[in-house]
Amino acid sequence: MGSITVQKSNPPGYTTQVQRRKRAELQNLRDEAQELQERLNQLKKPSSNSHSDEDPAACQMKWSKLVETERKKRRHSEETNSKLKAILARHLSANKGLCRALHKKALLKGTDFVFSCEPTPGYSFAAFENNRAIVGHLKQLVARLYLESGPLLDSWSSSSINYSMNVQYNEQKRSKVAEMKATTPVACAMEVAADLMWRDQSGQRSDPQKWAHIILRKRTGSSRYDANPTSSASMEFN
Repeated sequence: MGSITVQKSNPPGYTTQVQRRKRAELQNLRDEAQELQERLNQLKKPSSNSHSDEDPAACQMKWSKLVETERKKRRHSEETNSKLKAILARHLSANKGLCRALHKKALLKGTDFVFSCEPTPGYSFAAFENNRAIVGHLKQLVARLYLESGPLLDSWSSSSINYSMNVQYNEQKRSKVAEMKATTPVACAMEVAADLMWRDQSGQRSDPQKWAHIILRKRTGSSRYDANPTSSASMEFN
């Protein structure tokens, strides 16, 4: 009984692809070998920081100083670590004691009611998702405050300016007394306004037979810059 051998034919170009792949792998191996050889050569070269030319005693002293410095740093780190561990142990002990005290039933009475009440804000912040909504809300508040501030602030209209004069006969001095009262807004202190009025009323007169005796009654409790001061003066004519 004879055997039949069936040979499977390779697709066209198969041999060429295999050869190309083998050549690429071989080239990669060569490049890697060259790179490793270069690194080996660099390691074989003497280092620029080599201390072969230094004095052995100086080199030993330098290493001794370095070892001493590192030893001091390590001792300081160990001491700091020990202190921190002691502080942590005290805090943990205090925390355990506080937890035991707070878990007593007498202290926990009423906590359910406290945590069940959730705080509710007076304003809803859902509308303030962008700057435009915030600006619009502020404009509404400003307009409302402006309308509500009208009765609280005195306006500088014609009603805030008033002047009156009353002439009476003084029985004790047997002469007429003219009392003038002026109400007007001024932008200066009450003392400055009184001084100006005094100099105006007590100045040189065209008729030397008449003179005015001014009695200024200062307003008690007035501020330095009163927006609407009231000055009063009495003049006695002889």
